[in-house]
Amino acid sequence: MWRGMENSHQKSYLDTLGREEGGNERWSSFILGTVMELDKQHGCIWTSEDRREQHYPPPNLQALLKLVLVPRIDSMSVQAFLMYFILDMTNFLQCKDDLLQSFCHAFTIPASFSQQIRAFWMLDHGHVTASMELLLSPRAAVPRLPWQHRCVVHCLLTRKQPRLALRYLHWTRPAIESADDAKLCADVLLQNRYILPCLRRLGPAEERPHRKRGHARVLLADM
Repeated sequence: MWRGMENSHQKSYLDTLGREEGGNERWSSFILGTVMELDKQHGCIWTSEDRREQHYPPPNLQALLKLVLVPRIDSMSVQAFLMYFILDMTNFLQCKDDLLQSFCHAFTIPASFSQQIRAFWMLDHGHVTASMELLLSPRAAVPRLPWQHRCVVHCLLTRKQPRLALRYLHWTRPAIESADDAKLCADVLLQNRYILPCLRRLGPAEERPHRKRGHARVLLADM
């Protein structure tokens, strides 16, 4: 079963997005971004005999459960990983029962958090419209980490969904913490043909320092 899940996930990933160049692989899926963020913060979280790089799914169930033993690891990150895996397992085994709901009930995980992870899972598996309908609704918690916003916007743009990316920015108003964030927001505006607001907000180089940190609403305000 484990090997079958790994092959299924790899096929879904390649069919949906393919491999990207230029260091954008980490934003190509939510689960890959999660693995890379955990590796960045805590070092190598698991390895396997045939693969040296960090990957998903983990090599075995023991490696997955050992996440809870990683010192100072964010409990929400562990819960997100486990919920994502449960959705994968449910899908692979074609379970009719809602295992995610049972898991969240057993561990008192808020429904809004589980629905957020369900939306991320659907986005990773190519169910873009359904994913955004859920993620952009009061049922799902707003993503809390900057890299999650980058991942969602990047995924939507690579799937040729700039309107959905714009809706996402309007709904979540993510903080702009780096030049890459500003570039990504500008890319959303340009692909939606909001050229003048984009140029006005980016402006001449000498006017940019005070905009280095801010919110997406600054870029969206003039539309």
